[in-house]
Amino acid sequence: MLARYPIGRSWVFGSVARGDDGPDSNLDRLVELAPDSSFADSVGLEDDVATLIGVCCRRDHHQRPGIE
Repeated sequence: MLARYPIGRSWVFGSVARGDDGPDSNLDRLVELAPDSSFADSVGLEDDVATLIGVCCRRDHHQRPGIE
């Protein structure tokens, strides 16, 4: 799925990455989009992830450099 978007790098962190997630855990992701990416790429990626993991699952989507 990630190959459809201009992503430089992508990470999963937090309890899911450590393997100690539970029923109330969320999916923490950090995505570094390529310089030529658009807002539509960001929204499309988020929509596809929501579809993949289910809208009922909480997820936190972070993008660099916005968090730096």
